Amino acid sequence: MGQRSQQRRAEETEEKRNRRLAVMAQRGQQRRAEETEEQRNSRLVIMAQRASMGAQIVPSTGRGAYCFRIHGQIYHRTSCLHPTEAGGENTNATHFNNIITHIRHVSCDLRYYSI
Repeated sequence: MGQRSQQRRAEETEEKRNRRLAVMAQRGQQRRAEETEEQRNSRLVIMAQRASMGAQIVPSTGRGAYCFRIHGQIYHRTSCLHPTEAGGENTNATHFNNIITHIRHVSCDLRYYSI
């Protein structure tokens, strides 16, 4: 903020300050009323990113190697569960589906041979 603005703010009375803040709040409400859903989502994402920037990760003690704390809440580190290839989540789902398919084939084979 410029030196002139700081001086003006220091000299303004509480009544002027309250009026200025009320006008700012009204402008914000009008902007939010006119914004589209896409603009709203974008604004909320930016707010969430700003809020998460100040997180201090603290290693949790006694909860396991893959746990950590952020602002007192315990979180689990899942990056070690995902493969390093691109599209890791899809690869996990594919791998899981392959396992299920294999189990079904084995159980069908067992039923066939037990008859």
